[in-house]
Amino acid sequence: MDDKLIASRGSYKLGNGDQITRYDTNFVDDINDCISVYWSDKLQAYSDDGYTLWEITYGGPLGLYDEQLARKVVDQALSNYNGVKLVGEELQSNHLEDLLQIIIALYSYIVIWRGDDNDK
Repeated sequence: MDDKLIASRGSYKLGNGDQITRYDTNFVDDINDCISVYWSDKLQAYSDDGYTLWEITYGGPLGLYDEQLARKVVDQALSNYNGVKLVGEELQSNHLEDLLQIIIALYSYIVIWRGDDNDK
């Protein structure tokens, strides 16, 4: 993992015994908050904890407010990225860089698709 991508990290244990490490990255989302990803010892994978799909479906300035359209956008993006999959609501990957790449691509795509109407 490239430490230049990470602003901070912290670990905690869930009630089911899974050890989670949260990575706050140097990238920002559509509400100017850092993009965070999580490593699960149990899953042996990185996850966005479902935040990206929720954000482009319902939240913030990027919200499409159309779950079917949001899932279609995510599915289309996933078809172009090996090693990243949608499990339930969560994007998951064995590689941090792959997960970050698709998250950033999804945010960028929605910004371009919607145009710059967020300031209107």
